[in-house]
Amino acid sequence: MNYHKRITQLGVFLICLTLGTKVSFALDTLAVNPETNAGVRPENNLRPGQGNFIDNILVKNFNILSMRTRPMIWHSVYKTLQDRLSRGSLSVYTSWKNGFGRKIGQQNKYNKHIEAALKKWEDADPLILKSLLIQESNFKSRHANRHGYAGLAQLGRREAKRAGLIVKGKIDERFIPERAIEGCVEVMAQKTRRLEKGVFMEYGIPAGDEYWKFVAAAYNAGEGTITRATRIAYGPKKPARVCFADLTASSTGNNEDSPLYKAMPGYWHKHRKFKEIKEFAENVVNRARQ
Repeated sequence: MNYHKRITQLGVFLICLTLGTKVSFALDTLAVNPETNAGVRPENNLRPGQGNFIDNILVKNFNILSMRTRPMIWHSVYKTLQDRLSRGSLSVYTSWKNGFGRKIGQQNKYNKHIEAALKKWEDADPLILKSLLIQESNFKSRHANRHGYAGLAQLGRREAKRAGLIVKGKIDERFIPERAIEGCVEVMAQKTRRLEKGVFMEYGIPAGDEYWKFVAAAYNAGEGTITRATRIAYGPKKPARVCFADLTASSTGNNEDSPLYKAMPGYWHKHRKFKEIKEFAENVVNRARQ
């Protein structure tokens, strides 16, 4: 009798493990579908600590397996879930296959830091944050470029200080992963609030993941550039829908005629920067949603 009971528990566990990804994907799709979420600010459908009912079932069944029985046939399943739990909340865990030009082998390395930092901005999307960090630095905490941007989040010195990080003398918290992620969340939140009080209030809130493309683009190019590009794209009229693609498109097919290109400062290398901003915003969202 006990044997059959254990087999049943293992069966339920495996079904939950299989369905977990499908249910989470369905929730993601529902949250970002423009038809079901049009004109509404996207909510964070997988917030740290919140999870979903599948996650809760997984945790309970994990405890059953760890305490009672772990047949060799289920050993790989047990180890997979054990790894997911050890790296932090299931809500932050990812199993991305496509890096979109970035290395994703260590994509779950900083899950706990991401989860902790997001407590300061509850409206943020953890997968967008993780994807943005990978886009910036490939999760290399010591990465620094020739323009002075450094750390996981590639923050400038002045920007990092405004976000509450210490950058003085031999102390540079941009290179401390936990602090860099906290700084990234603060900078994203600041830029998002400025977009909301500016162009979003004027033209409407982008639906679904279009919202996060604007946020990612603002992180890369500055909210001022994205604000100017949006106003060039729409002028005095409020559009039916606010889409990031409207900033990069042109009637002639020439990037130089696009609102984003026109909005960029003259001293930038515009051809290179235009491509960078466009790919940055699109890759951050596409990587997060795979």
